[in-house]
Amino acid sequence: RARFGDLVGMLHSGMAQGERLRQWRAIREGKARIALGARGAAFAPCPNLGLIVVDEEHEAAYKEDGSPHHDARRVAELRAEASGARLILGSATPSLEAYYRALNGGLELLELPARVLNRSLPHVEISDLRRLYQHGKPSILGEELRLALEETLARKEQAILFLNRRAYASSLLCRECGFVPMCPNCSVSLTVHKQARRLRCHHCNLQRAIPDRCPNCGSIQVRPLGIGTEKVVEAVEAAFPGCRVARLDRDVVRKAGALEEILHRLHEGDLDVLVGTQMVAKGLDFPGVTLVGVVTADTSLFIPDFRSTERTFQLITQVCGRSGRSRPGMAVIQTFQPEHPAIALGAKQDYVRFYDREIAERRDALYPPFCRLVNVVVSSEDREAAAKTAQEAADSLRRHLTRVLGPAPCAFERLKGRWRYHVLVKLDPDDDVRLARLPMELLTRRHVRVTVDVEPVSVL
Repeated sequence: RARFGDLVGMLHSGMAQGERLRQWRAIREGKARIALGARGAAFAPCPNLGLIVVDEEHEAAYKEDGSPHHDARRVAELRAEASGARLILGSATPSLEAYYRALNGGLELLELPARVLNRSLPHVEISDLRRLYQHGKPSILGEELRLALEETLARKEQAILFLNRRAYASSLLCRECGFVPMCPNCSVSLTVHKQARRLRCHHCNLQRAIPDRCPNCGSIQVRPLGIGTEKVVEAVEAAFPGCRVARLDRDVVRKAGALEEILHRLHEGDLDVLVGTQMVAKGLDFPGVTLVGVVTADTSLFIPDFRSTERTFQLITQVCGRSGRSRPGMAVIQTFQPEHPAIALGAKQDYVRFYDREIAERRDALYPPFCRLVNVVVSSEDREAAAKTAQEAADSLRRHLTRVLGPAPCAFERLKGRWRYHVLVKLDPDDDVRLARLPMELLTRRHVRVTVDVEPVSVL
Protein backbone atom coordinates (compact mmCIF):
# COMPACT_ATOMS: atom_id res chain seq x y z
CA ARG A 1 0.00 0.00 0.00
CA ALA A 2 2.97 2.31 0.44
CA ARG A 3 3.38 2.14 -3.35
CA PHE A 4 -0.11 1.43 -4.69
CA GLY A 5 -2.38 2.96 -2.03
CA ASP A 6 -6.11 2.27 -2.37
CA LEU A 7 -5.54 0.06 -5.41
CA VAL A 8 -4.76 -2.74 -2.93
CA GLY A 9 -7.60 -4.83 -1.52
CA MET A 10 -6.98 -7.18 1.40
CA LEU A 11 -8.61 -10.57 1.92
CA HIS A 12 -7.85 -12.84 4.87
CA SER A 13 -9.72 -14.75 7.58
CA GLY A 14 -8.61 -12.41 10.38
CA MET A 15 -10.70 -9.51 9.03
CA ALA A 16 -14.10 -8.55 10.41
CA GLN A 17 -16.88 -9.78 8.13
CA GLY A 18 -18.07 -6.29 7.24
CA GLU A 19 -14.58 -5.11 6.28
CA ARG A 20 -13.97 -8.29 4.33
CA LEU A 21 -17.19 -7.76 2.36
CA ARG A 22 -16.21 -4.15 1.65
CA GLN A 23 -12.82 -5.23 0.32
CA TRP A 24 -14.39 -8.05 -1.71
CA ARG A 25 -16.77 -5.60 -3.40
CA ALA A 26 -13.95 -3.15 -4.12
CA ILE A 27 -12.04 -5.95 -5.86
CA ARG A 28 -15.08 -7.17 -7.80
CA GLU A 29 -15.93 -3.65 -8.98
CA GLY A 30 -12.35 -3.03 -10.12
CA LYS A 31 -11.70 -0.23 -7.61
CA ALA A 32 -9.05 -2.32 -5.90
CA ARG A 33 -7.03 -3.76 -8.78
CA ILE A 34 -4.58 -5.69 -6.59
CA ALA A 35 -6.01 -8.43 -4.35
CA LEU A 36 -3.61 -9.33 -1.54
CA GLY A 37 -4.20 -12.10 0.92
CA ALA A 38 -3.59 -15.62 2.17
CA ARG A 39 -4.98 -18.88 0.80
CA GLY A 40 -8.50 -17.57 0.21
CA ALA A 41 -7.25 -14.77 -2.03
CA ALA A 42 -6.90 -17.35 -4.80
CA PHE A 43 -10.69 -16.96 -5.18
CA ALA A 44 -10.63 -13.13 -5.29
CA PRO A 45 -13.31 -11.86 -7.77
CA CYS A 46 -10.92 -9.93 -10.04
CA PRO A 47 -12.89 -8.89 -13.15
CA ASN A 48 -9.91 -8.56 -15.50
CA LEU A 49 -7.28 -10.93 -14.14
CA GLY A 50 -3.83 -10.45 -15.68
CA LEU A 51 -1.30 -11.64 -13.09
CA ILE A 52 -1.27 -14.06 -10.16
CA VAL A 53 1.73 -14.18 -7.82
CA VAL A 54 2.02 -17.06 -5.36
CA ASP A 55 4.77 -16.05 -2.94
CA GLU A 56 6.61 -18.70 -0.90
CA GLU A 57 5.19 -21.34 -3.21
CA HIS A 58 6.66 -24.14 -1.07
CA GLU A 59 4.46 -23.38 1.96
CA ALA A 60 2.20 -26.24 3.10
CA ALA A 61 -0.33 -23.64 4.34
CA TYR A 62 -1.62 -23.25 0.78
CA LYS A 63 -3.38 -26.60 1.22
CA GLU A 64 -6.78 -26.36 2.92
CA ASP A 65 -7.42 -29.44 5.05
CA GLY A 66 -10.97 -28.44 5.91
CA SER A 67 -13.97 -28.65 3.62
CA PRO A 68 -13.81 -27.96 0.75
CA HIS A 69 -10.35 -29.50 0.39
CA HIS A 70 -8.24 -27.57 -2.10
CA ASP A 71 -4.72 -26.37 -2.82
CA ALA A 72 -4.57 -22.61 -3.46
CA ARG A 73 -1.56 -23.12 -5.75
CA ARG A 74 -3.60 -25.40 -7.98
CA VAL A 75 -6.56 -22.99 -7.83
CA ALA A 76 -4.25 -20.17 -8.94
CA GLU A 77 -2.95 -22.27 -11.82
CA LEU A 78 -6.44 -23.16 -13.02
CA ARG A 79 -7.58 -19.52 -12.78
CA ALA A 80 -4.53 -18.38 -14.76
CA GLU A 81 -5.28 -20.96 -17.47
CA ALA A 82 -8.95 -19.97 -17.63
CA SER A 83 -8.33 -16.20 -17.78
CA GLY A 84 -5.11 -16.13 -19.78
CA ALA A 85 -3.30 -14.51 -16.84
CA ARG A 86 0.38 -14.92 -16.12
CA LEU A 87 1.22 -17.04 -13.05
CA ILE A 88 4.41 -16.51 -11.03
CA LEU A 89 5.39 -19.02 -8.34
CA GLY A 90 8.09 -17.49 -6.15
CA SER A 91 10.37 -19.18 -3.62
CA ALA A 92 14.01 -19.34 -2.59
CA THR A 93 13.37 -23.01 -1.77
CA PRO A 94 10.76 -24.27 -4.26
CA SER A 95 8.84 -27.44 -3.56
CA LEU A 96 10.48 -30.41 -5.24
CA GLU A 97 7.39 -30.89 -7.39
CA ALA A 98 7.48 -27.32 -8.73
CA TYR A 99 11.22 -27.37 -9.43
CA TYR A 100 10.90 -30.76 -11.15
CA ARG A 101 8.18 -29.34 -13.39
CA ALA A 102 10.36 -26.33 -14.20
CA LEU A 103 13.32 -28.53 -15.16
CA ASN A 104 11.10 -30.72 -17.34
CA GLY A 105 9.26 -28.01 -19.25
CA GLY A 106 6.06 -27.81 -17.21
CA LEU A 107 6.99 -24.36 -15.91
CA GLU A 108 9.41 -21.68 -17.09
CA LEU A 109 12.38 -21.42 -14.71
CA LEU A 110 13.62 -17.93 -13.81
CA GLU A 111 16.53 -17.77 -11.38
CA LEU A 112 17.92 -15.01 -9.17
CA PRO A 113 21.45 -16.28 -8.42
CA ALA A 114 22.37 -13.43 -6.08
CA ARG A 115 20.80 -11.26 -3.40
CA VAL A 116 19.49 -7.78 -4.15
CA LEU A 117 22.39 -5.35 -4.79
CA ASN A 118 24.72 -8.39 -4.78
CA ARG A 119 24.77 -8.47 -0.98
CA SER A 120 26.61 -11.46 0.41
CA LEU A 121 24.89 -14.39 2.08
CA PRO A 122 25.50 -14.76 5.82
CA HIS A 123 28.48 -16.76 7.03
CA VAL A 124 27.06 -19.99 8.48
CA GLU A 125 28.58 -22.14 11.23
CA ILE A 126 27.29 -25.57 12.25
CA SER A 127 27.53 -26.25 15.99
CA ASP A 128 27.65 -29.97 16.86
CA LEU A 129 25.50 -30.44 19.96
CA ARG A 130 26.89 -33.94 20.51
CA ARG A 131 30.11 -32.39 21.82
CA LEU A 132 28.22 -30.54 24.55
CA TYR A 133 26.74 -33.78 25.85
CA GLN A 134 30.00 -35.70 25.48
CA HIS A 135 31.70 -33.10 27.69
CA GLY A 136 28.80 -33.12 30.15
CA LYS A 137 27.81 -29.51 29.41
CA PRO A 138 24.37 -29.59 27.73
CA SER A 139 23.01 -26.10 27.16
CA ILE A 140 20.30 -24.39 25.12
CA LEU A 141 22.91 -21.87 23.98
CA GLY A 142 26.00 -23.76 22.86
CA GLU A 143 29.46 -22.21 22.98
CA GLU A 144 29.43 -20.97 19.37
CA LEU A 145 25.92 -19.50 19.58
CA ARG A 146 26.52 -17.89 22.97
CA LEU A 147 29.75 -16.24 21.74
CA ALA A 148 28.11 -15.03 18.52
CA LEU A 149 25.18 -13.63 20.48
CA GLU A 150 27.54 -11.88 22.93
CA GLU A 151 29.46 -10.23 20.07
CA THR A 152 26.26 -9.21 18.28
CA LEU A 153 24.84 -7.54 21.38
CA ALA A 154 28.16 -5.81 22.05
CA ARG A 155 27.94 -4.23 18.57
CA LYS A 156 24.38 -3.04 19.34
CA GLU A 157 23.03 -5.27 16.58
CA GLN A 158 20.06 -7.64 16.66
CA ALA A 159 19.58 -11.40 16.58
CA ILE A 160 16.82 -13.87 15.75
CA LEU A 161 16.76 -17.26 17.49
CA PHE A 162 14.67 -19.94 15.80
CA LEU A 163 13.11 -23.03 17.35
CA ASN A 164 10.12 -24.63 15.69
CA ARG A 165 8.46 -25.61 18.95
CA ARG A 166 6.33 -23.24 21.00
CA ALA A 167 5.57 -23.30 24.76
CA TYR A 168 8.16 -24.03 27.47
CA ALA A 169 8.68 -27.77 27.14
CA SER A 170 7.20 -30.62 25.14
CA SER A 171 6.12 -32.59 28.22
CA LEU A 172 6.27 -32.94 31.99
CA LEU A 173 8.19 -35.89 33.47
CA CYS A 174 8.17 -37.45 36.92
CA ARG A 175 11.74 -38.43 37.71
CA GLU A 176 10.60 -40.96 40.32
CA CYS A 177 8.15 -43.14 38.39
CA GLY A 178 8.53 -41.88 34.80
CA PHE A 179 4.94 -40.69 34.51
CA VAL A 180 4.19 -38.21 31.68
CA PRO A 181 0.75 -36.50 31.58
CA MET A 182 -0.97 -37.43 28.32
CA CYS A 183 -3.95 -35.91 26.57
CA PRO A 184 -7.01 -38.14 27.14
CA ASN A 185 -8.34 -37.21 23.69
CA CYS A 186 -5.15 -37.41 21.59
CA SER A 187 -2.10 -39.66 21.31
CA VAL A 188 0.26 -36.93 22.50
CA SER A 189 1.72 -35.66 25.76
CA LEU A 190 0.47 -32.43 27.26
CA THR A 191 2.78 -29.48 26.55
CA VAL A 192 4.13 -27.30 29.35
CA HIS A 193 3.20 -23.59 29.15
CA LYS A 194 5.12 -22.11 32.08
CA GLN A 195 3.92 -18.50 31.78
CA ALA A 196 0.28 -19.56 31.84
CA ARG A 197 1.05 -22.32 34.37
CA ARG A 198 -0.92 -24.75 32.24
CA LEU A 199 -0.49 -28.09 30.52
CA ARG A 200 -2.07 -27.92 27.08
CA CYS A 201 -2.80 -30.20 24.17
CA HIS A 202 -1.87 -28.46 20.92
CA HIS A 203 -4.43 -30.53 19.01
CA CYS A 204 -7.70 -30.42 20.99
CA ASN A 205 -6.75 -27.50 23.30
CA LEU A 206 -7.47 -29.42 26.51
CA GLN A 207 -5.89 -27.55 29.45
CA ARG A 208 -4.92 -28.46 32.99
CA ALA A 209 -2.99 -26.78 35.78
CA ILE A 210 0.65 -27.79 36.10
CA PRO A 211 0.72 -30.17 39.09
CA ASP A 212 3.12 -29.61 41.99
CA ARG A 213 3.24 -33.37 42.58
CA CYS A 214 3.16 -36.37 40.28
CA PRO A 215 -0.49 -37.44 39.78
CA ASN A 216 0.71 -41.05 39.63
CA CYS A 217 3.06 -41.47 42.63
CA GLY A 218 2.84 -38.19 44.52
CA SER A 219 6.54 -37.31 44.10
CA ILE A 220 7.61 -33.66 43.95
CA GLN A 221 10.27 -34.59 41.36
CA VAL A 222 8.26 -33.39 38.36
CA ARG A 223 10.28 -31.49 35.76
CA PRO A 224 9.73 -30.12 32.22
CA LEU A 225 11.24 -32.29 29.48
CA GLY A 226 12.44 -30.78 26.20
CA ILE A 227 12.58 -27.14 25.14
CA GLY A 228 10.26 -24.61 23.53
CA THR A 229 10.43 -20.92 22.72
CA GLU A 230 9.49 -19.87 26.27
CA LYS A 231 12.48 -21.77 27.65
CA VAL A 232 14.81 -20.22 25.06
CA VAL A 233 13.70 -16.73 26.13
CA GLU A 234 14.41 -17.70 29.74
CA ALA A 235 17.90 -18.94 28.78
CA VAL A 236 18.75 -15.74 26.87
CA GLU A 237 17.58 -13.52 29.72
CA ALA A 238 19.64 -15.55 32.21
CA ALA A 239 22.77 -15.44 30.04
CA PHE A 240 22.45 -11.75 29.10
CA PRO A 241 20.80 -9.73 31.89
CA GLY A 242 19.25 -6.53 30.56
CA CYS A 243 18.89 -7.94 27.04
CA ARG A 244 15.57 -6.93 25.48
CA VAL A 245 13.98 -10.20 24.35
CA ALA A 246 10.59 -10.94 22.78
CA ARG A 247 8.90 -14.11 21.64
CA LEU A 248 6.96 -14.66 18.41
CA ASP A 249 4.85 -17.79 18.09
CA ARG A 250 1.21 -18.80 17.78
CA ASP A 251 0.55 -18.32 21.50
CA VAL A 252 1.77 -14.72 21.38
CA VAL A 253 -0.01 -13.62 18.20
CA ARG A 254 -3.40 -14.74 19.51
CA LYS A 255 -3.52 -11.36 21.23
CA ALA A 256 -4.80 -8.69 18.84
CA GLY A 257 -2.03 -6.40 17.61
CA ALA A 258 0.77 -8.45 19.21
CA LEU A 259 2.39 -9.41 15.91
CA GLU A 260 2.49 -5.84 14.61
CA GLU A 261 3.81 -4.53 17.93
CA ILE A 262 6.69 -7.02 18.10
CA LEU A 263 7.74 -6.48 14.48
CA HIS A 264 7.56 -2.70 14.98
CA ARG A 265 9.81 -2.94 18.04
CA LEU A 266 12.30 -5.05 16.08
CA HIS A 267 12.28 -2.61 13.18
CA GLU A 268 12.74 0.41 15.46
CA GLY A 269 15.63 -1.20 17.34
CA ASP A 270 13.68 -1.58 20.59
CA LEU A 271 14.45 -5.33 20.68
CA ASP A 272 17.82 -7.03 20.90
CA VAL A 273 16.74 -10.64 20.41
CA LEU A 274 13.61 -12.13 18.85
CA VAL A 275 12.89 -15.78 19.68
CA GLY A 276 10.33 -17.53 17.54
CA THR A 277 8.96 -20.48 15.61
CA GLN A 278 8.68 -20.67 11.82
CA MET A 279 6.95 -17.27 11.89
CA VAL A 280 10.42 -15.68 12.11
CA ALA A 281 11.62 -17.59 9.04
CA LYS A 282 9.11 -16.05 6.63
CA GLY A 283 9.90 -12.84 4.80
CA LEU A 284 11.24 -10.71 7.65
CA ASP A 285 13.62 -8.01 6.43
CA PHE A 286 15.17 -6.00 9.26
CA PRO A 287 18.47 -4.21 8.66
CA GLY A 288 19.62 -4.52 12.27
CA VAL A 289 19.51 -8.34 12.31
CA THR A 290 23.04 -9.68 11.77
CA LEU A 291 22.77 -12.99 13.62
CA VAL A 292 20.41 -15.92 13.27
CA GLY A 293 20.65 -18.85 15.64
CA VAL A 294 18.90 -22.15 14.95
CA VAL A 295 18.56 -23.55 18.47
CA THR A 296 17.83 -27.13 17.41
CA ALA A 297 17.78 -27.90 13.70
CA ASP A 298 16.67 -31.51 14.22
CA THR A 299 13.15 -30.77 15.46
CA SER A 300 11.40 -31.55 12.16
CA LEU A 301 14.01 -33.88 10.67
CA PHE A 302 12.69 -37.27 11.74
CA ILE A 303 8.95 -36.69 11.66
CA PRO A 304 7.41 -39.76 9.95
CA ASP A 305 6.47 -37.92 6.77
CA PHE A 306 8.11 -38.12 3.35
CA ARG A 307 8.49 -34.33 3.21
CA SER A 308 10.28 -33.93 6.59
CA THR A 309 13.77 -33.67 5.08
CA GLU A 310 12.59 -31.14 2.50
CA ARG A 311 10.83 -29.04 5.14
CA THR A 312 13.91 -29.03 7.37
CA PHE A 313 16.09 -27.83 4.49
CA GLN A 314 13.57 -25.12 3.60
CA LEU A 315 13.28 -23.85 7.18
CA ILE A 316 17.06 -23.70 7.69
CA THR A 317 17.61 -21.93 4.37
CA GLN A 318 14.78 -19.48 4.95
CA VAL A 319 15.66 -18.56 8.54
CA CYS A 320 19.38 -18.17 7.82
CA GLY A 321 18.38 -15.76 5.06
CA ARG A 322 16.98 -13.36 7.69
CA SER A 323 20.56 -12.44 8.69
CA GLY A 324 22.73 -9.82 7.02
CA ARG A 325 20.07 -8.26 4.82
CA SER A 326 21.81 -4.86 4.79
CA ARG A 327 25.25 -5.56 6.33
CA PRO A 328 27.44 -8.65 6.78
CA GLY A 329 25.74 -11.28 8.91
CA MET A 330 26.14 -14.80 10.22
CA ALA A 331 24.09 -17.78 11.31
CA VAL A 332 24.80 -20.55 13.81
CA ILE A 333 22.97 -23.86 13.36
CA GLN A 334 22.92 -26.15 16.42
CA THR A 335 22.31 -29.80 15.58
CA PHE A 336 22.90 -33.40 16.57
CA GLN A 337 23.03 -34.33 12.85
CA PRO A 338 25.66 -32.03 11.29
CA GLU A 339 26.31 -34.43 8.39
CA HIS A 340 22.66 -34.74 7.35
CA PRO A 341 22.14 -33.34 3.81
CA ALA A 342 19.20 -31.17 4.87
CA ILE A 343 21.38 -29.42 7.45
CA ALA A 344 24.76 -29.43 5.68
CA LEU A 345 23.31 -28.19 2.37
CA GLY A 346 20.86 -25.85 4.11
CA ALA A 347 23.84 -24.20 5.79
CA LYS A 348 25.44 -23.73 2.37
CA GLN A 349 22.15 -22.47 0.88
CA ASP A 350 22.76 -25.04 -1.88
CA TYR A 351 19.28 -25.79 -3.19
CA VAL A 352 20.40 -27.52 -6.40
CA ARG A 353 22.56 -30.13 -4.66
CA PHE A 354 19.82 -30.78 -2.12
CA TYR A 355 17.27 -31.15 -4.90
CA ASP A 356 19.49 -33.64 -6.77
CA ARG A 357 19.81 -35.85 -3.66
CA GLU A 358 16.21 -35.63 -2.57
CA ILE A 359 14.69 -36.15 -6.01
CA ALA A 360 16.72 -39.37 -6.39
CA GLU A 361 15.29 -40.67 -3.11
CA ARG A 362 11.76 -39.71 -4.17
CA ARG A 363 12.28 -41.57 -7.45
CA ASP A 364 13.56 -44.72 -5.70
CA ALA A 365 10.72 -44.74 -3.16
CA LEU A 366 8.09 -43.67 -5.72
CA TYR A 367 6.86 -40.49 -4.06
CA PRO A 368 5.82 -37.20 -5.70
CA PRO A 369 6.56 -35.99 -8.32
CA PHE A 370 6.92 -39.59 -9.58
CA CYS A 371 3.45 -40.59 -8.44
CA ARG A 372 0.17 -39.00 -7.51
CA LEU A 373 -0.68 -39.62 -3.86
CA VAL A 374 -4.14 -40.10 -2.42
CA ASN A 375 -4.38 -40.43 1.36
CA VAL A 376 -7.59 -42.01 2.64
CA VAL A 377 -8.02 -41.20 6.34
CA VAL A 378 -10.67 -43.07 8.33
CA SER A 379 -11.57 -41.84 11.80
CA SER A 380 -14.12 -42.73 14.46
CA GLU A 381 -14.62 -42.54 18.22
CA ASP A 382 -14.89 -46.33 17.99
CA ARG A 383 -11.42 -47.78 17.35
CA GLU A 384 -12.71 -51.07 15.92
CA ALA A 385 -15.09 -49.27 13.56
CA ALA A 386 -12.25 -47.10 12.23
CA ALA A 387 -9.91 -50.07 11.73
CA LYS A 388 -12.64 -52.18 10.08
CA THR A 389 -13.68 -49.40 7.68
CA ALA A 390 -10.05 -48.67 6.78
CA GLN A 391 -9.49 -52.34 5.97
CA GLU A 392 -12.61 -52.42 3.78
CA ALA A 393 -11.43 -49.26 2.00
CA ALA A 394 -8.04 -50.84 1.31
CA ASP A 395 -9.68 -54.06 0.05
CA SER A 396 -11.97 -52.06 -2.25
CA LEU A 397 -9.05 -50.08 -3.72
CA ARG A 398 -6.95 -53.21 -4.27
CA ARG A 399 -9.62 -54.66 -6.53
CA HIS A 400 -8.57 -52.26 -9.31
CA LEU A 401 -5.28 -50.71 -8.13
CA THR A 402 -1.89 -52.30 -7.41
CA ARG A 403 -0.05 -49.67 -5.35
CA VAL A 404 -2.12 -49.49 -2.17
CA LEU A 405 -0.36 -49.23 1.21
CA GLY A 406 -2.06 -50.01 4.51
CA PRO A 407 -4.27 -49.68 6.34
CA ALA A 408 -2.09 -48.51 9.20
CA PRO A 409 -2.59 -46.29 12.23
CA CYS A 410 -1.81 -42.64 11.47
CA ALA A 411 1.27 -41.14 13.10
CA PHE A 412 -1.14 -39.30 15.41
CA GLU A 413 -3.28 -42.35 16.03
CA ARG A 414 -5.89 -40.50 18.06
CA LEU A 415 -6.88 -36.83 17.70
CA LYS A 416 -9.77 -35.00 19.36
CA GLY A 417 -11.22 -38.28 20.61
CA ARG A 418 -11.20 -39.99 17.21
CA TRP A 419 -9.08 -43.02 16.29
CA ARG A 420 -7.37 -42.59 12.91
CA TYR A 421 -6.21 -45.07 10.26
CA HIS A 422 -5.07 -44.34 6.75
CA VAL A 423 -4.62 -46.00 3.39
CA LEU A 424 -2.09 -44.55 0.97
CA VAL A 425 -2.66 -44.89 -2.78
CA LYS A 426 0.08 -44.26 -5.36
CA LEU A 427 -1.20 -43.46 -8.85
CA ASP A 428 0.81 -42.70 -11.97
CA PRO A 429 1.46 -38.93 -12.33
CA ASP A 430 -1.07 -38.57 -15.18
CA ASP A 431 -3.75 -40.83 -13.72
CA ASP A 432 -7.25 -39.54 -12.98
CA VAL A 433 -7.71 -39.45 -9.21
CA ARG A 434 -11.14 -40.94 -9.68
CA LEU A 435 -9.33 -44.27 -9.96
CA ALA A 436 -9.09 -44.06 -6.16
CA ARG A 437 -12.86 -43.82 -5.77
CA LEU A 438 -14.54 -45.61 -2.88
CA PRO A 439 -18.04 -47.12 -2.59
CA MET A 440 -20.62 -44.65 -1.33
CA GLU A 441 -21.53 -47.06 1.44
CA LEU A 442 -18.08 -46.56 3.00
CA LEU A 443 -18.18 -42.79 2.61
CA THR A 444 -21.56 -42.45 4.30
CA ARG A 445 -21.18 -44.98 7.11
CA ARG A 446 -22.61 -43.78 10.44
CA HIS A 447 -20.18 -42.72 13.17
CA VAL A 448 -17.22 -43.09 10.80
CA ARG A 449 -15.61 -40.25 8.86
CA VAL A 450 -13.75 -41.01 5.63
CA THR A 451 -11.60 -38.22 4.15
CA VAL A 452 -10.03 -38.61 0.71
CA ASP A 453 -7.06 -36.23 0.52
CA VAL A 454 -5.69 -35.87 -3.00
CA GLU A 455 -2.00 -34.89 -3.18
CA PRO A 456 -1.59 -34.46 0.59
CA VAL A 457 1.09 -32.10 1.90
CA SER A 458 1.50 -34.39 4.93
CA VAL A 459 0.60 -37.98 5.73
CA LEU A 460 0.63 -37.60 9.51
